[in-house]
Amino acid sequence: MDNNPQLLSKHTVMNFQSNAGRQGRNFEHQCEELLAMLGFMVRGKLLVKDVGVQIDINTETPSGAKVWFECKGSALGERPGLKRTDSVKKAVADAFLVQPLGVPYVILTSHLPDRGTNGWNMLHAAIARGACIVVCVNEPAHIKWLKAWMERPTMPVAS
Repeated sequence: MDNNPQLLSKHTVMNFQSNAGRQGRNFEHQCEELLAMLGFMVRGKLLVKDVGVQIDINTETPSGAKVWFECKGSALGERPGLKRTDSVKKAVADAFLVQPLGVPYVILTSHLPDRGTNGWNMLHAAIARGACIVVCVNEPAHIKWLKAWMERPTMPVAS
């Protein structure tokens, strides 16, 4: 292998991006399995063309209500899930774009942002405005809440 720093740097970035993409797909697949186990009917991806948003997991509840899920997570990395501000920004932007369509939008994550960070503040602003719900799949109480919420999926009223 050539020891040229530019080549090493390019290879390292490409390898990181490849690993990140693979981890994201794995997390999404795990979320699909979790949702199916909870009783959601998983319908796959959905492109909402009018607003340019790709829904990671399009589902229906047993009662036929639509629920859209965004997946942000991984097992590895220094800042997985919603620890990265840019990951929060994308999820929140998508939430606000689809909000007028009236379909509950749930962000599933492996890790929440740290309290007091810009990511934490952005996420809580979106939640307070009724744009999204956030569920950390590593928190048993969150999964229990999601299972109960599925029976009557509504978005919180904006405060």
